[in-house]
Amino acid sequence: MKNVFLFFGIVVVLLSTSCEVINPAEDIPAYLNIETIDVTSSGEEGSSSSNITDAWVYVNNEFLGAFPLPARIPVLEEGEKSVTIFPGVKVNGISSSRNIYPFYQEFEGEFNFAPTEDLTINPTLTYGENAIFQLVEDFETTNHLFFTDLDGDTETFFEGNTDAGFEGGSGMATLREDHLTVSAATNFITTFPDPVTAYVSFLEMDFKTDVNFNIGLLGYDQGGTQIYFNYERTVVKTDEWKKIYFDMKVPLQEAAQTPGIGSYQIVLFGQLSSEALDTMPEAKIYVDNVKLVTF
Repeated sequence: MKNVFLFFGIVVVLLSTSCEVINPAEDIPAYLNIETIDVTSSGEEGSSSSNITDAWVYVNNEFLGAFPLPARIPVLEEGEKSVTIFPGVKVNGISSSRNIYPFYQEFEGEFNFAPTEDLTINPTLTYGENAIFQLVEDFETTNHLFFTDLDGDTETFFEGNTDAGFEGGSGMATLREDHLTVSAATNFITTFPDPVTAYVSFLEMDFKTDVNFNIGLLGYDQGGTQIYFNYERTVVKTDEWKKIYFDMKVPLQEAAQTPGIGSYQIVLFGQLSSEALDTMPEAKIYVDNVKLVTF
């Protein structure tokens, strides 16, 4: 009889142990809340407008993931830990093409984590010290940088406008019958991104537009002859102000490596199709806070 009790005792212990193996105790997470990530700029850096859509998060140097904002992130850490947050954007305005924006300085700090408790961090970032601003135009005066007319139509150009600006003034082009195209360029830029950093460069812009339009890059030799052309960056029409980050690495790298290149221009090109005139006799394109940033 003692052997029977001993047997059942062993069985109970084994079952108890196996249950713990099958259902091990789970760690209880703390939660990191990130609702927004903002930017502050100063002086030559232009506007503080931004459109940071994602947070790339490290806790104690461990990558937790890239999270669309607002985010509530479980963290299996307890006590004082380091937190690093990199800002993410939709590259070229494409939801499926998201990455860290290289010109904003990441956020770093030490914070205390406790199981079940929420920690909220809403960082305000700055541009990094190594960011170089090749172009900054906020259209606060009528004497803006997009003054070069490439289409030969003196009726279509980007005029300084204060009535419907994003922040104060903006650039506004009006398209209508017999004046369907606008093509306006900056002055000539002679400094190319440093190839050591693989030509990393972005064009930032706030916009509102009745029609799609394109961002172009034209390259010229020392004598002023056009030898490079790229108009592949497209801005999609929207009736509300939006912010976009265009990756300009490829066109600037191609232009810089074109034999005989001496300078380039950034171009805004828009067109109202003749077929659209019946339903849209007039179309407006608004742009603001145009920046070309490189390393």
